Amino acid sequence: MKTSEETISLDNLKEGAAIELFNREIQMVLNDIVDPNKQQDAAREVDLKLSIKPSEDGMMGDVILKIKSKLAPMAPVFTKVVMGGRSGHGEARELVSTQQKLFDGDSKVIPIERMEDD
Repeated sequence: MKTSEETISLDNLKEGAAIELFNREIQMVLNDIVDPNKQQDAAREVDLKLSIKPSEDGMMGDVILKIKSKLAPMAPVFTKVVMGGRSGHGEARELVSTQQKLFDGDSKVIPIERMEDD
């Protein structure tokens, strides 16, 4: 416990709240980095902002501690669809690789692997 003689620091401000908040935010950043659904090469940030607003006589001050993190955006998800229409209504079906088996041996069908390389 800090005494009234001790100068404030991140270690003792509000009984270590700054460090506790920082540790929580950095853990969120680390969890975000290992999330396979996130954009892996995006930079993450943790911002800690401390403001001191002194009273008019300068004898006291309000301390405001803010911490926030910037996480990566979700990684985009790509797929292919086959589109067409029936009776004036558009339709789309996702093209899944198991459908290729339906066309094995048909020389007019472009294999999905080749389509994805284009």
